[in-house]
Amino acid sequence: NIIHPTNVDLLISGHVHVFQTVNYDDDRPPQIIVGASGATLNAGLIHIHELNGFSSGGVNISSGISIYTFGYMTLEKQNNQWIAQMRTPYG
Repeated sequence: NIIHPTNVDLLISGHVHVFQTVNYDDDRPPQIIVGASGATLNAGLIHIHELNGFSSGGVNISSGISIYTFGYMTLEKQNNQWIAQMRTPYG
């Protein structure tokens, strides 16, 4: 049985080729995987895959997306919340 820290609200991690957002069916915090700037994929084509209904580590994913394109993520604080936005090299 995996025990998750109760003081973690969001997990941000890196990857070489993909940007993903994942929400799990259990008590795990949501995860953002940022790594779309590691390699130029498919010469600018954007591929978006829904992750709803898949599983990771034996836990169902309630919602999420994978975006395969070259870019980066910005985090901006607005009022009392953080806004994460995936961006292309052109903004």
